[in-house]
Amino acid sequence: MQDPNEKIGPGANPTFVPPAVPQPTQTAAKGTQTKPQAQAGIFGNLVLVSWLEEAGKDVIYVQNTETNDVQEITSEPNLDNFRIVELHPNADLRLFEAVISNGRQQGPVRFRF
Repeated sequence: MQDPNEKIGPGANPTFVPPAVPQPTQTAAKGTQTKPQAQAGIFGNLVLVSWLEEAGKDVIYVQNTETNDVQEITSEPNLDNFRIVELHPNADLRLFEAVISNGRQQGPVRFRF
């Protein structure tokens, strides 16, 4: 170990360099929105388990992770009043998203990995 007061070489004038202090990073520019990691409320417990096109209509199956109940959802309201609002299909299933509504609120559901 080197003595911090010791000169390194002839005529050397060591200077003090303060340690780097990490600065907070900006996650998004002003005016842009980021997707929440977890959706709260009624949609927070729902995960997409299947998607298919049947007779020209999109059909998704969604599972409640608390009760394990699975329900079919189409563009028409089901018994729980859920319906598909939008589909954002993607070959990468981690990016596939369905936006559903219960008539009062809407939120995204995704496949769980």
